[in-house]
Amino acid sequence: MPAAAKRVEKSADAYRSIGEAADELGLQPHVLRYWEGKFTRHLKPLKRPDGRRMFRPEDMTALQARLETL
Repeated sequence: MPAAAKRVEKSADAYRSIGEAADELGLQPHVLRYWEGKFTRHLKPLKRPDGRRMFRPEDMTALQARLETL
């Protein structure tokens, strides 16, 4: 993302890409991909036909809860 680009504030109900989710949580995207395989019961981001992950609000809540336990 270019340095001059502005970040758009998304509503709490918006889906987030893996990069957006990682930025919001203060993590690296590879950590989210690892957790996706480790915590399959609670974390199930949608995958678009092109393979990109989209994190739902429920996924973000589960991730935030996971961070609080660390």
